[in-house]
Amino acid sequence: MASGFWYLKDGRGFTRRWTSVVAMLEEILTELKLDNEATEFADYLSSLYIPTEEDEYNGYMHTIDFREFTPINQELFWKAAQKRVSKLINVNKVAPDEYREYRIFLLTELLDMNKKAGKGEDPMKLNHMTIITPPTGIKSGPGWEEH
Repeated sequence: MASGFWYLKDGRGFTRRWTSVVAMLEEILTELKLDNEATEFADYLSSLYIPTEEDEYNGYMHTIDFREFTPINQELFWKAAQKRVSKLINVNKVAPDEYREYRIFLLTELLDMNKKAGKGEDPMKLNHMTIITPPTGIKSGPGWEEH
């Protein structure tokens, strides 16, 4: 089963099956697309994960290293993730969604990892990987031309 790998600012990794990371990204993109400042970044993120029919069969490796994004885009991402989890928690429960609780769990765990990374806590205490991944030094996504 192929997975998605997301690397946070301190090198800790968040990993799940690719379908879960795509679902999380779709949730966050919902919020990013509502923010006029995040349109270009949302378009960029959308282009990263569009699976094909072959991906269902072969699996799909989805990697995001947040350190590659501009500081502004990182901030936009984390704000959108927080807004989205809040909306999922407070959604009208008249129409049950069996996956809603799982998406809340995943987004909450990712946000918790980011909070711990921001506080400088030991990355190995909440890390889905057995290593700390060093930064690539790559600059990805929009906005770098302004820096």
